[in-house]
This record gives sequence, structure tokens and C-alpha cells, in this order.
Amino acid sequence: MQSTSPVIDERILLGLLVPLFVLPLLHPLGFVIAIALIPAGYLAIYGLQHNEIFLMLTLFAPVLKTSPLNPIPPELDLTVIFYAMFLAVTALLFIFNKRKFPKPELLDILLGIFVLIVIVEFFNAPGKVRDYSLFKLIRFLFLSLPFFFFPRIFAELEFRRLSSLIATIGSGICLALFLVYPDSQVMKASGNSYLTVAAIAGIALFFAAARFVQEKGFFRKLVYITAMTVDLVLVFKTNSRGGMLFGGLVLLFYFLVVFRQKRLLVLFGLMLLIMTTFFTYTLYPDFFTRFFYMFRQHKGASISGRFVVYKLALKLISQRWMTGIGLGGFSDYHFLKYPHNLFLEIFVEHGIAGILVFLAFLSGVFSRGMAVFRRQALYSWRAPYLLGAIFMFLFQMTSFGLESTRLFFFFTGCLIVFYQKPLKNTGKSLSGNP
Repeated sequence: MQSTSPVIDERILLGLLVPLFVLPLLHPLGFVIAIALIPAGYLAIYGLQHNEIFLMLTLFAPVLKTSPLNPIPPELDLTVIFYAMFLAVTALLFIFNKRKFPKPELLDILLGIFVLIVIVEFFNAPGKVRDYSLFKLIRFLFLSLPFFFFPRIFAELEFRRLSSLIATIGSGICLALFLVYPDSQVMKASGNSYLTVAAIAGIALFFAAARFVQEKGFFRKLVYITAMTVDLVLVFKTNSRGGMLFGGLVLLFYFLVVFRQKRLLVLFGLMLLIMTTFFTYTLYPDFFTRFFYMFRQHKGASISGRFVVYKLALKLISQRWMTGIGLGGFSDYHFLKYPHNLFLEIFVEHGIAGILVFLAFLSGVFSRGMAVFRRQALYSWRAPYLLGAIFMFLFQMTSFGLESTRLFFFFTGCLIVFYQKPLKNTGKSLSGNP
């Protein structure tokens, strides 16, 4: 499938230089304005041809906006800027008939019903948490939910380019984050969530791993296994137990699946990652402190706190299982604001109707995901998208609330697209060709 992005005539690109000669004649500050407008124009043109880059930057922007890597004032939200650019380019593609609205399916209806339940529960929320409830509703409706539908407007070529961007530029961002943050405490103090950094690093790890397995050239393999190493070490540096545990399990699952096709290659990759883990632990044992708490009698304040919120959530469910306590209502009972488990959060805040509809939606998504898996997609360029969906689902079971489901919805949305558009000639897919 070819990209449906428009091809821009070179004369249009040259025409973008016109303000440089015209605006200085109209106003003393015209030259300054032109210098500001020209890059924006070129960026817009580039976006029309490569709109996946804005999507990639939107996914990675949350870990950049509060870091020293952010080149703009913090008051200007980097995530919102890239998201606005992506939406603007997407709108232009629809206006110029370069994209068509996909046909809705049963899962969209189930998700629509769930959205209506969320809105109803917003009005059911206690008055004292109304501000937080509104914040949660806005983030869910506008910054998380749309990412379930965005994959449907992408062509195969754009998915491939996005995969390359995440494996290379995404891993480069992970390397930069590793260098600018001395440890997870500094990361947290800067306003950057170590959980979000771990999620992004884990996703970059899967994309780099898939490229490592599928590439043929030695230099390219070296680049991607280096990227894998960088991503893995950043996961360690975040001190995120979920990132280490789920990232390791999903990566191991992937390597075991492809082991039969690329035995020596995958064995080499596994050994290198084991050695990376060992040497990282030897040099920086503090990176693993919170992880090893899981194997001690006293499992640390974080895990103990999770058991407390789980018990509280179950108690609230037993009391208000029919109607729920309202969107964001859990924050009225505990300072952690949400139960750190998406199922418990939906059940306690949205009642029996909310959890049943969400489970039906999730069952439909993963039944399609299993169908994609049976079509040998894990041997193709689609592999990291499937791995990302599994990883984010597991992560949502221990961290992240309903308002922070952007990555979860994006990768589950990819499962729908891959189910609707099966791979052809899957026997050749490990070489990178569908």
C-alpha cells in the first residue's frame, strides 16, 4: 500500500521563500517575521508528506517537555504543540481528499457506549473533586481516546516509516534522557514521570529489537542492537518495576517466538541484553533497588501502597458497585487519586455497566490481536506494534489512570488496522517485506 500523502511541487517549496523578500518591504520587522514563517511553512509541507513524524513526536513529547531537552518555554506545552500540528496536517489531508474516514465497526460502538458512561460518571462525581474530574474527562476525551482511531488513517508505508522513526529517533531521545537525568529522583523532581519515561523506553526497545531481527546488513544490526541497549539501560535508570518486569517479559516472548527463524541471531541478542543487564547492575545497583523490593518480605512503600489502594477500591466497589463513585471520585478517598489498576479504576468509578462495556471492548480488541498474531505478524514489520499493545496493557494494570491511556489506545488501535488489512506473503515477512 502506497502513501496517500500529496507530493509537493518544488515550485511551491521555492514559493515559501517569497516572504523573505516581500515582508521586509512592508514592515521593519518583516525580515524577523519571515524567518519565523519560513520554517513553519516547510514544516507544514513536510508534515503533509510525512505526517507520521508529528504522531511520533506527540507520543514522545511528554517525556521531553519538562526535561532540559525542551528548547521552548515550559509554559508552551510541547505535547500540545506537536499534537496540534498533527491534527492540522491530518485535517488538511481530509480536506484535500488524501484520506477517507474509515467505516465504524462494533468495537467503535462499544467504545462510544463507554465514553457515554464516562461522561455520565463525570456528573456523578462528588463536588469536592469536580476540578480533578473535569481534568480527567478532558484528557481522556481529547488527549487519549482519539489515538485509538488515528492508526486507521495511516497507510502501510507510513506505519513502516513510523516504525523506523521510533527505533532510531525514539532511541536517540532515550539516550538523551539517560544523559540529562542523573537518576530517577532527579527525573521525578523535574516534573517528568519516571513511569512515562519507562513506557516510552520500553516501546522504543521493542521497535529497535524488531529492526535488529529483520535487518540483514551488519552495520544496521549493530545500530539497532546499540539502540536496544540504550533503551534497556534507560528503563533500568527509571527504577520502574513495571517497565523492567513487563518490558523484559514482552521482549523475551518476542525473542522466543522468532527464535525458530533466526536462532543464532536472536541468541546473540539475548546474550547481549543479559550482559547489559549484568554490567548495568554492577555499575549502577541503585537502578534496581525498587525492583528487588518485590522479592523481600517488606516490599517497599510503593508496593505496600498499591495493596492499600487495591483493598480500598474493592471496598468501594462492594458499596457502590451499581453506579460507581463518579469519574475521579477515588481521589476523594486516597491521595494517590487512582487505584493503579485500570480494571479496578473503571469498576470503582463507573460501576458495573462501565466495567462490563470496557471488558467487552477489550475482549474484542484482543481477539483481533490474537487473529493478527496467528497470521504470523510477529515475523513481520508489524511485530513492535503488537508488542507495544501487550506492554501497555500490562503497564495499565499497575500504573497509569484512565486519563493516561494515549499509548494504550494507540497500539490497540493498530491491532484493529492490522486485523482489517491482513499481511500478504507472510512467509517472506522476516526480511522486512510483507
